[in-house]
Amino acid sequence: MSPTIPQAVPANPQRSGRQLVAFGFFWLAALLLVLAAWLAIAQAGRLLHWTKADAEVQRSEVYSRIQRSGGRSSTVWGGAVTIRYLVNGQPTVTTVDRGFQSALRPWMEHWTRHYPAGSQRKILFNPEDPLEADLHGEWNLASFSSPAEFGLAAVLFLWGWWRLRGVTPGS
Repeated sequence: MSPTIPQAVPANPQRSGRQLVAFGFFWLAALLLVLAAWLAIAQAGRLLHWTKADAEVQRSEVYSRIQRSGGRSSTVWGGAVTIRYLVNGQPTVTTVDRGFQSALRPWMEHWTRHYPAGSQRKILFNPEDPLEADLHGEWNLASFSSPAEFGLAAVLFLWGWWRLRGVTPGS
């Protein structure tokens, strides 16, 4: 009978903290890039398939609501713009919400100041649901600001990943 030769067990070194942070940066960047692409495609779809219209701003306002979380309550602020436009010759009035709230009232006030009452805007509306409107009615940087911001954040995470992945423990 021949003696058995012990099989070599592959080394499984522990990952360093830097490698784990680099791994996290890479996956955060990947998720942010997917989100940026999805937002850009959705906005391009609106710009290509929704109907353009000239709208008049009826009013813009900052509103507040109480948010309760974990036994505490805080005031959050939102912004909304009411617009009037024609759909198939019929006047339509709808309110476009900012889409998120903030604890900073001045931030929402700054946004609503871009839409003074009586001003004219190019908008887009969904032909299948004319009350669904988008205040960005033309191809410009503002139409793609959110995807661009998420893409920039992803680039920063990729830069961090690139810097961290090449670092060896002894350097």
